[in-house]
Amino acid sequence: MQRKLPNYVLVHGFSHGAWCWDKVATIMRSRGAQVSCPDLPGLGLDQTPISKITMKSYVERVCDALVAFQEPAIVVGHSMGGVVITQASEYCSGKIRKLVFLSSYILKDGETFMKTAPLDVESPGLSSVIFDRENGTAYFKAEMLKDLLYGDCSDDDILRARKNLVPNAVAPLEEAMHLSENGFGRVPKVYITTLHDKIITPAFQKRMYSNTRCEEVIAIESSHSPFFSKPAELAEILLSIGKN
Repeated sequence: MQRKLPNYVLVHGFSHGAWCWDKVATIMRSRGAQVSCPDLPGLGLDQTPISKITMKSYVERVCDALVAFQEPAIVVGHSMGGVVITQASEYCSGKIRKLVFLSSYILKDGETFMKTAPLDVESPGLSSVIFDRENGTAYFKAEMLKDLLYGDCSDDDILRARKNLVPNAVAPLEEAMHLSENGFGRVPKVYITTLHDKIITPAFQKRMYSNTRCEEVIAIESSHSPFFSKPAELAEILLSIGKN
């Protein structure tokens, strides 16, 4: 009898939405996996007002997706989404089978995204982002998108991203992590490192996964966005993680 595949929750990153997972999710579902791709508050198609968006609201969105499944799921976070799933694991660790960090940040207790990203000194990082302090949002500089995020992606995928990217609330990015050994610490972790990444450099990715108890590190020859450029390979990696 064929072993049942686990459930998956795929969490997008800064300014993106559930739409960025379409290719990967379609492949995984065709193989029999149950896949949930929630929009974080204020992103994708979600219309939550910027003033109402906090890290707690991000975490609640992920935990809601997990609660919808009867069994624990594998939770994947891309880029900033890694911060979100890290904090979510503190509050709903019992619903998480594994955390998978895809070219993402992994923060420690007390750290914030805004103070961690600049530590990647070889990356343009936050200098590639425009901050609208009046509205409490931030967004990528349009002229830097292709080179930093989508270097090996098709023109069609880049065009779609340009149409769907929206400003990201700043408030949750300034909030410190609240983590413990009984929450985040007890969840098994896997890191997928993107070897041609320009926004979170491979060296900085290594620094983060080396300082975290990851049971496996998997490399993929891609830019920051393998869900566009290597969807079949990424889907196979995620499915293989679910079989272990």
